[in-house]
Amino acid sequence: GKINRGEITSINDFITYNLDIRTFASDLIANGDSRFVGWFYHALQKVTILDPTCGSGAFLFAAMNILEPLYEICIDRMQEFNRQNPAKFKEELAEITDKYRSNIQYFIFKSIILRNLYGVDIMVEATEIAKLRLFLKMVAVVDVERRAENLGLDPLPDIDFNIRCGNTLVGYATKAQLDNDLSHPKDFLEELANQDFKQQIEDEVLKVAAAYRIFVYQQLRQEEDMMAFKQAKHDLRELLKSLNDKLNHRLYSATSPNISYDEWLKSHQPFNWLAEFYQIIEGNGGFDVIIGNPPYVEYSKRNVNYQISGFETIKASNLYAYVFERSFCIGKDYIGFIVQLSAIGTESMRPLQRYLRNNSGTLHYGCYPERPQQLFEGACIALSILIVNKKGDGKIYGSGVNRVSEGFRDYLFGQIAFIKINNSDFLSDYSLYPKFRRQLERGVFKKLAVDSTISNYLGTDRNNAITYRTAGGRYWKIVINRPFANMSTSNKTKPLNNSISSFELVSVLNTNLFWWYYVNFFDLYNFKDYMIFHFMYKSDENIESKELTRLGKLLMKSYERNKVENTQFIQSRQQTTIFESFNPAQSKSIIDEIDAVLARHYGFTDEELDFIINYDIKYRMGDELNNSDE
Repeated sequence: GKINRGEITSINDFITYNLDIRTFASDLIANGDSRFVGWFYHALQKVTILDPTCGSGAFLFAAMNILEPLYEICIDRMQEFNRQNPAKFKEELAEITDKYRSNIQYFIFKSIILRNLYGVDIMVEATEIAKLRLFLKMVAVVDVERRAENLGLDPLPDIDFNIRCGNTLVGYATKAQLDNDLSHPKDFLEELANQDFKQQIEDEVLKVAAAYRIFVYQQLRQEEDMMAFKQAKHDLRELLKSLNDKLNHRLYSATSPNISYDEWLKSHQPFNWLAEFYQIIEGNGGFDVIIGNPPYVEYSKRNVNYQISGFETIKASNLYAYVFERSFCIGKDYIGFIVQLSAIGTESMRPLQRYLRNNSGTLHYGCYPERPQQLFEGACIALSILIVNKKGDGKIYGSGVNRVSEGFRDYLFGQIAFIKINNSDFLSDYSLYPKFRRQLERGVFKKLAVDSTISNYLGTDRNNAITYRTAGGRYWKIVINRPFANMSTSNKTKPLNNSISSFELVSVLNTNLFWWYYVNFFDLYNFKDYMIFHFMYKSDENIESKELTRLGKLLMKSYERNKVENTQFIQSRQQTTIFESFNPAQSKSIIDEIDAVLARHYGFTDEELDFIINYDIKYRMGDELNNSDE
């Protein structure tokens, strides 16, 4: 119905409405005419999918499982049309029947591996495992014939040039990058040398691209002449070696490191996308799809043994930000990554947030906390999945906070719903991405944003102060108006001025409303000053202010009454320390009263107040939280 009404006109719309794109594509092929089936099959063979930090190949393996049924239904339909008219799809089917009569499934996997899948990783062991996984997938569909030569197994494809080892972030990615490096000669002689070098590179990349096409063609045709195949591989390897040697020496000279060339080569492991995948980067305009789970590693001389340069997101200081930027450079259409929630929820990632805003066509994003369960095993951190269409219409869509509870993971993605995010929805100079799931939340934020920020109440009076922990607390953030009993670097005290009582401010900062605000804009773990003091609330000498102060006193008494104290001996300090564990769930009725007062202050409707009071209540009030503020 939406298609007939013109509401769905592109694949981006399928993502927005969370529709089953695979089933839709299969239905189209199953019911399409011969021209459509032929077009789809040829397009399918040309799709290039890259994981730039592929590791052991999990994402490439998943991509193969998505492509395989599409190949299969296309081949089935082509065979139907061919039976009706032997002239149709004669060439396409000949590629299969000439050499793969006994096992079309093997041909499909081989075609996908050679034509569609590409991966790069800095660890050679990881790339070898990735190749092995793909090979095992192919072998698993072959029926062994014990009397046949080689047990009836077809030669496995050589994918050394599809899955490669190198540093995704170091090296020339595109021709434009190389041209820029050559565009600032010191004098006329260097300008001539640069022009000569540029011409050499252009000649050699064309030779490499041609050699690669021959290499792949021979494998798909199952050429009997193994000597010709080996020669093709040798030629390709030698051409690449020569080209990379020239580019690496040029890059080494341009960066002027304080180490020898051999040391630099070993530590940086440069990967020149321009050379390795010229036929895709320049010939195709980039990879059609880039997917993955890039490393969450802080970039510093202490954490990595190589230096990168030329990245707009360099100040984000995390490798996944740089992988995102490199992917924009070498990607043609879609980019989809699983990254830390900090990518859209912390000020430190502002360079990446701005880069995404400035360079994305259409952006879809969703957020997945690690509580009550992780999105996938081993990821003990809040995550975000970002899907970028570089050719989109500039719109941004969010799917809110999607918690994974026990037994629900298999159904999670079927429940995702996106809403359009407007410029006015962003917090702090259009950087921090909101996590709204309902239009109602936009109204709440609009009313909230009218007030000034509580940073206006910071002062120097230590007798009128608030204290909080800068990290932890997955469902509650505790703010009190006295120091915590234990000494900890995560405890922080902020003095106020005399224009507000600490009791009034702690009542505001412990509300369901503040929790909603925090969840919707930040990373669900850190509790930094800008996350707290950007909250919008203006105290007035009125009944509401007095009521909030009264409720703040009740709340602090309730916190004290329900807290638990534990002692622990700290070996490094040789002393016993008291740890306070608060249980704010026991004070929920008081917190709800405070929210009711704030609802009058901001002018919330009854529906908005009900939403705020019950926000995240399933998880915040669950049994697993009854004994801890964590």
